This record gives sequence, structure tokens and C-alpha cells, in this order.
Amino acid sequence: PAGRTVVRFEFLDAPQTMRRWWLVMEAGEVDLCQSDPGHEEDLFIRVDLHTMTEVWLGQLPFKTALRDGRIEAIGDRQLERTLTSWLRLSVFQEVAAAG
Repeated sequence: PAGRTVVRFEFLDAPQTMRRWWLVMEAGEVDLCQSDPGHEEDLFIRVDLHTMTEVWLGQLPFKTALRDGRIEAIGDRQLERTLTSWLRLSVFQEVAAAG
């Protein structure tokens, strides 16, 4: 996305110290932060680890998980709608899809 974009992920079933992560994207660079980077969040995503793994591996479409309530997205609706175009899936997704 254009400009600085901050997405916070909350993994509901992760240990408390590993539950929250932030992606900060700006000028083509992406930082993954385990502590609050101090920027306003554009999108907040709540999900369990199993669901996020299925999405990341390409086994479960993001939109399906969102529709089924397995992922909760709060914030910028445009970011939510376009998430799959800028959030890269695993390089193993093709292998998972073929299997």
C-alpha cells in the first residue's frame, strides 16, 4: 500500500509474549515488529495460529476465513479487501496446493 501502513496481528492462541505482531510497510520496505512500533494502526487482524497458517500456505483463502469468522479484521476496509494482493503467501503455497 502507498504511504506508511501498519497492520497489527493478534494470534489468539499464542503465548501471551508472542501474541501481538506488527507489520510496518513504507516505501517498499517491510518491518516485522514484536513490540508496538508507536504508529497508528491501519488494520487489526485477530486470528488463531492454525487458521493463519492455512491462509499463509494457500490452503484456505483469506476471504473465506474472513467470511466464516475465523479471521476478524478491523480497520481500513480497502486494506482488508486488498490484503491478499500485498500480503505475500508462503513460497511453499504452490507445493501445498499441488498436494
